[in-house]
Amino acid sequence: MTRPLALTVPLLLLVGLALVTGYRPYYFLLNFALLVLAFSYLYTWLQTRGLEVRVESLSARPQVGYPMNLKITVREKLGIPRLALKFKLLAGPDQEEGLVLNIRPRASSQWIVSSHHHRRGINVIGSLVVTATDPLGLVTLSRQVGDPHTVTVFPKVISLSWSMSTSTAPGDTGGASLIQGSSASASRIREYRPSDSLNRIHWPSTAKANRLMSKE
Repeated sequence: MTRPLALTVPLLLLVGLALVTGYRPYYFLLNFALLVLAFSYLYTWLQTRGLEVRVESLSARPQVGYPMNLKITVREKLGIPRLALKFKLLAGPDQEEGLVLNIRPRASSQWIVSSHHHRRGINVIGSLVVTATDPLGLVTLSRQVGDPHTVTVFPKVISLSWSMSTSTAPGDTGGASLIQGSSASASRIREYRPSDSLNRIHWPSTAKANRLMSKE
């Protein structure tokens, strides 16, 4: 957005002086100011266009409470230099300042950030907010770039100590079961069976093993 108060007052003053006095230099200054403002807006508008943005998650199984590492790649496609562009994750906190970069024509830039602002379940990532300013500081424009995509964030789990033992249930010939050594939430953990109650699902081991586990 342009700075309305800082730009409108001088322009209105020039318009008033030109109309009241008819002095030609005032008209010249008014036309020159309008040309500079138009150039600044066009320069800033071009700075935010023609950027290819890709955001990849480097965390294989992101969990709540742990940072999610993201690799950000920005490539310049129009063949013009990009000066002092500021990039910020769309899902980041408002107080985050972002990263300021200069990008050469047809070049690319990569960096890694750690995002702490994600919740359990489906999270949308992949969009950045790019902010550009002209060299005179008259115009500042922001634009969202990058195609968003979803990342699944798993519940927070703790490391468990497991040992293998065999047990025989009525009607079974025997099978291997996992004994929980560091948690008192269940005495035995095994794979989920269709006849098991959903209230007996052991969610910490389910999140870790990537399959349903029942507690007994």
